[in-house]
Amino acid sequence: SLSAQLRGTPHAPRSAIAAGQPMALRRINVVWFKCTDLRTHDHAALKAAHADGLPVLHLYVLDPFWHASTSRICGFPKTGVLRTRFQLESLADLASRLQASGHALCTRSGISTAACFEELCADYIVNAVFAFNEVCSEELAVQRRGQAVL
Repeated sequence: SLSAQLRGTPHAPRSAIAAGQPMALRRINVVWFKCTDLRTHDHAALKAAHADGLPVLHLYVLDPFWHASTSRICGFPKTGVLRTRFQLESLADLASRLQASGHALCTRSGISTAACFEELCADYIVNAVFAFNEVCSEELAVQRRGQAVL
């Protein structure tokens, strides 16, 4: 299947558990958009996330892993200036398409994908994360780090 549903047990915020606070968090589904799949038409993960009626957070993380590091081979930047510009234009287009259908795109930058999911789990009960299933090694590593949090 082209979409992977990264389902874990529902998470309460660690801070609330530690403080013994009552949980009044919203249960949500998350669509995790990645640079390899920024479309809205024929998007199995997007459709599945909206299927059960829960609120949906549409998320894109500008992970420093892709923008502040170099490749294993030759030490070239993982994402150059032109690709970054194209990515930002594509994100603006995605945000516009989501807005046209009554949704918003949440973008995060300067934080790893795993750290972003940790913060989400502190603020919401994440029912499930829906995303395009990766096939390349580095993309799979980022996906696994996100799954470990969930």
